[in-house]
Amino acid sequence: MNHLSEKPVCREHAVRCLIPRSTFSQSDIMKHQTDLSPIKRRTGGFTLIELLVVISIIGILAGMILPALSKAKVTAQVAKARTEITAIAAAITQYRSDTSRWPTSKRTRTSVTASGPDFTFGTYQSFYPSTGGPFDTFTNKKNVGTTILNPASVLSNTNNSEVMAILMNVKDWKNPVTGNAENPQGQKYLDLKFVNNARLAGVGPDGVYRDPWGAPYIITLDLDYDDQCRDAFYSKTAVSKGNDGKGLNGLFSSDPTLSDRYESRTPVMVWSLGPDGAADNTVHADIGLNKDNITNWK
Repeated sequence: MNHLSEKPVCREHAVRCLIPRSTFSQSDIMKHQTDLSPIKRRTGGFTLIELLVVISIIGILAGMILPALSKAKVTAQVAKARTEITAIAAAITQYRSDTSRWPTSKRTRTSVTASGPDFTFGTYQSFYPSTGGPFDTFTNKKNVGTTILNPASVLSNTNNSEVMAILMNVKDWKNPVTGNAENPQGQKYLDLKFVNNARLAGVGPDGVYRDPWGAPYIITLDLDYDDQCRDAFYSKTAVSKGNDGKGLNGLFSSDPTLSDRYESRTPVMVWSLGPDGAADNTVHADIGLNKDNITNWK
């Protein structure tokens, strides 16, 4: 046979011819064929299972981190509210020291009576933080009434814009210029941040000073000058009388024979509705919606 005329054979065929077929098992042949096949390379992308695992891990981490971040934010807001409450009380005290009276208008001073001797600058004509709609009574986010108004024995109501105008020497909030008649020395006792939205923290265009959650700060002043203060909310028996008959949060009843006579032994009471923006005048001061309220006397 002329070997030059034979057709060339492939390498695999040559290898098979050199080794007797009887020496190969079926599995050896299959392995040998597999080894000779082209090497498959990984493309470098994620498989679906790997991607789902990564997403699950991210979700777990987010679930752990987000609550911690939210809690830290609220803690920082509470600290800010405490600082602002302290500053308000200090400014009011300094004003009294300089002028021998409280930062109030003549209308407010003449509205107090013997049975309603102190005045609370509450939520009257304030704005609901979520909608910005005007309300004569401030309604909280959970549909529980948060009306902070003076009792009927006090002849008028207003919010803290009156106090802020005097302490900041603002004549008129519609056209903020200096020269408040109740600030004869023209001194600025508070230097506060102005905001152009009545739903935000700070002093809004209506002159109301709001806490970090958008609710107005509540201020009560000792207008009968007995160095005791009767707040419109905390004076209520349902709020401040403990189960043991004693006053909660350091308050006391100035007349145990009458209801709603709880007072503080401080001439200035300043407080915030707290993170939930709410209060409930039917439950104790240390539970429910009232538990997170922030005050300057406890």
